[in-house]
Amino acid sequence: ADLARWKDWEIQDQLMSMYDDERFDVPSIKRQIVRFLFYCSEDYERNADGTAGARPPHAEAALKKLAILEEKDPKSVTNARRYLIR
Repeated sequence: ADLARWKDWEIQDQLMSMYDDERFDVPSIKRQIVRFLFYCSEDYERNADGTAGARPPHAEAALKKLAILEEKDPKSVTNARRYLIR
């Protein structure tokens, strides 16, 4: 959650490799990775009127990574999304 608060979006690839690493095969870690990617995917640029503008490249990349995780591990992704703060 701290990485998302700090908007450290550059770590996405490392987190994806951790997701598949059996050393990190812990449900709480997997949930945190999904949450991070979700918050990254929602990091829109804002228009002058406050509405969501274009989705930046890091947010597009996070969406693709979320789709990959949802395909390979739908149960963990569903569990993580259940408790997201929006």
